Amino acid sequence: MKYRFATSVILVLIALTMLVGCSCAKTEPVISIEGIKKIAQLATIEYNITVVEKQEKYGALDFLKLFPSSSLFVVKGKVKGSVDLDKISEFTVDEENRQVKIVFPNDAVLVSDPEIGPNDITMLDCEKNIFVPIKGEDITKAQAAAIQTLKDTAEADGIRAKTKEEAILLLSEFIGSLGYEAHVEFK
Repeated sequence: MKYRFATSVILVLIALTMLVGCSCAKTEPVISIEGIKKIAQLATIEYNITVVEKQEKYGALDFLKLFPSSSLFVVKGKVKGSVDLDKISEFTVDEENRQVKIVFPNDAVLVSDPEIGPNDITMLDCEKNIFVPIKGEDITKAQAAAIQTLKDTAEADGIRAKTKEEAILLLSEFIGSLGYEAHVEFK
């Protein structure tokens, strides 16, 4: 009996909806530059890199390479690739053909300086020579070289190209989900 009553109520509601009509209006998605910027901020690439850097220091007879002092460091850090969204050079929406075109200049791809925490630099070894002492500035120089190696490693691995690919993929998927065809490029 309960099921018969519930079925009757549902049928009455369906009939009323068909007679009166549904006043639900379909809304079209709005594509704006601000919306694109929020999505593109997610298009970052992060590299976690560890490098080993050895620095050697020679004394007055540097050309002979005798009796060096050396230090060996391990440096861990993160290098991020991202897109500068304020540099969008072209943004067009073709409502008729349902297409969106976004063009970035190549210099919109940014590579960050390495992010290194307080415990991410470790000195593994320090061989001192009484004739060629290692000073504080030598250690600083070795650390700076290791940090530069982090960034160079990310660049050599193609962080810029991978960041472009990620931005194109993410923006294309987002715009496609709104029912538009996306054309995202870097020039």
